[in-house]
Amino acid sequence: MRQTISMVLSPRGDDTSDEIWVSGLKGRESLSEFHEHHLELCAPRKEASRIRGLLGREVTITLGLEHQAPRTIRGIIASVSRRLVAAQRREHGDDFDSQYCLFEAHLVPREYPLSLDEGCEIFENTSLEEILTRSLRAYPHRIDLREERLRYLFAVRHFESTWAHLQRRLADAGAYYYFENDAEDERVCFSDDSRHAPSVARLGLEECLEKPFISEWKETQALVPHKVRIRDHHPERIPREVHADHERSGTLRFGSREIDRSDASVSGAVIDRVASFAPRFARESEQDVDAMPDEARRQARLELERVSLKGVTVRGSTNCSSLRPGFAFELVDAGPRGGRYLVTRTSHQVRGPLPVAGPWETAAYQCDFECIPIDIPYRPARPPKRPVVRGVEAATVVGQPHEDVTTDDLACVKVRFAWDQPEDVSSCWLRVAQASAGARRGSLWLPRNGDDVVVAFDGGDPDRPVVVASLYSAASRPRGDRADHRHLHGVTVRSAGGSVNEVSGLLVDNRLGKERVDLASMGRLEWGAEDNLTIECGQHLHLHAQRTSSDLAGAGPFDKSLAVNDTSAADAVGDGSYSLVVSGSMTTTTSGDSTTENAGNDLFKCGGVTKVESGKMANFTSASSLSFVGSALSEVGETLRARFTTGAGSIEACLGMMDMNIVNSTIHVDYHVGTYYEQHITSWSSWSLRSESTLSTVVAMENRCKGHTMAADSEFLKFQSRVYTQEVNFLKRNKGNIARM
Repeated sequence: MRQTISMVLSPRGDDTSDEIWVSGLKGRESLSEFHEHHLELCAPRKEASRIRGLLGREVTITLGLEHQAPRTIRGIIASVSRRLVAAQRREHGDDFDSQYCLFEAHLVPREYPLSLDEGCEIFENTSLEEILTRSLRAYPHRIDLREERLRYLFAVRHFESTWAHLQRRLADAGAYYYFENDAEDERVCFSDDSRHAPSVARLGLEECLEKPFISEWKETQALVPHKVRIRDHHPERIPREVHADHERSGTLRFGSREIDRSDASVSGAVIDRVASFAPRFARESEQDVDAMPDEARRQARLELERVSLKGVTVRGSTNCSSLRPGFAFELVDAGPRGGRYLVTRTSHQVRGPLPVAGPWETAAYQCDFECIPIDIPYRPARPPKRPVVRGVEAATVVGQPHEDVTTDDLACVKVRFAWDQPEDVSSCWLRVAQASAGARRGSLWLPRNGDDVVVAFDGGDPDRPVVVASLYSAASRPRGDRADHRHLHGVTVRSAGGSVNEVSGLLVDNRLGKERVDLASMGRLEWGAEDNLTIECGQHLHLHAQRTSSDLAGAGPFDKSLAVNDTSAADAVGDGSYSLVVSGSMTTTTSGDSTTENAGNDLFKCGGVTKVESGKMANFTSASSLSFVGSALSEVGETLRARFTTGAGSIEACLGMMDMNIVNSTIHVDYHVGTYYEQHITSWSSWSLRSESTLSTVVAMENRCKGHTMAADSEFLKFQSRVYTQEVNFLKRNKGNIARM
């Protein structure tokens, strides 16, 4: 069938050139792919430079077919080639070649340059819509995404083109793109629901001379997997596992027919996929983490819909130039096949006239297409090539300016890669590998802001980085010099906000014969043990304190307050000495009883006043002699009851004044503190007892005062009181025992 064809090329910014003919067009269009059109151009030789000048220019091709609305194809010229055809010389001689020239041009979408770049870019805490808008800010576009999605925690374009990155994100999300042309411009459109695709034509299966029709229709049904299982995990979720299944069931509407999709022969065909979607999404709220099971079910559904596209396909041919991917058409007058179908792919070609006749005569417009029933959701195939990070990469830890370490509840840090864009402030939160990590246990060492770190990627996925190590650099050198590095090992931590010399840590010197371990703290150092604490040393053990501390809170660096909840025995190991030196004051407080035992002598030496206080009774017991030497001995309390006891020995008290109750085998004096009385002994006037009130005192004694022995029933002592004087008869018993007072 002959067809009236016109193809007009209009460079943007120029008037339509009647001297440049489009003699042929061959194109391929597909959902979620760039369209490509190969143009055959002819122009007078004098216009050849204009054709070469089309490279990189935006052009519009207007395709006019008889009985159809004009079709516009827009894009930029990606390449231009000069074409020589031997047949034209045979047909027209050298005159054609001298007057005209033939070219081939490659027409691609305006967004084509986005597929030529390569680089890295970080998108943090963002959505798919925001990624599209940021990447396409210089290009006309329309976003019509209807499904709810979680926001990305961390999305990386890693050494790939901008368009490859967008295509990968769209495929993961189950969304697709297509190109839309109107009278004004071309724009790229994004959608995730093909059921709402706009219709562009109504076509029948019968040949018609006055309107386009479908000349060939081929339906194919194939076996596809019956079920998809998704398995993943999320580190912030309890339980960590995120699993979901999605199974195909029910019927599918194919035109006006219902197709049963529950084929028993494929009931065991299951796609078990270990995914990596969960950690990609943000942790801004607990709702995001709780929504992971729903996201897993959505991912399983998308995967099953993706593989199910091969189960029902339609291929056909038509002369309708309006069919293009992303749009629907309605099949009419086709019986049970009638209905709406989504165009997924087209391949079309047409040849127009040249200014002279020749072997390139016109050929009618022909379009081969693929489509699916409108009720089948379209999901693009995953790109065959995805970025994989092989090995590790270096990065620098970043954080808040006023903080040494910026972290979160999971002990994560933020980093900046060497390839980050200037506007990229930092990455997302990166987990930090530890020597051990578990529930409220394990090690915890976080790199500081400005530290150089090594980042690995889980499964090579650029969206899943993990900090695995730290590195020294010229800006962050290790402590000591090269000689120290050979034998010093350990861990040092600089005080927050402190200088490089304000560090705490553990240092090991492994030089033979000079082995040493230093444990130091710039502040407080605490040891704790639920059971026994044993310290063993081969020689001396020294404890030094520079300041006084009174309780567990501690006002200074040394605190010797002990809380004892149970009885324990401590064994001294070794023959060395133990020395405790305190420069200031020291207080020892025991809530219960306290016992100190020595195998040898015990010396209690005081340079000042010695004071013994007892809330009740104070007992001093000696197997031999017991001596108290001093100018005065004072009691504290309203009532004093003190006991001095010896065995067969004696008690010697050399006192200037004494207020006390003494009980031993030879002397017995009873009185109460608060009384005041005085005893006069002619031969010994240095011993006095004072009373503030009347007191009857019975003293039974056998006494010798300064060599004077008192005879029995021969001495009468007179006591004078400040209140009144009371005479007391003394009964003296001479049994031979003498006490020196």
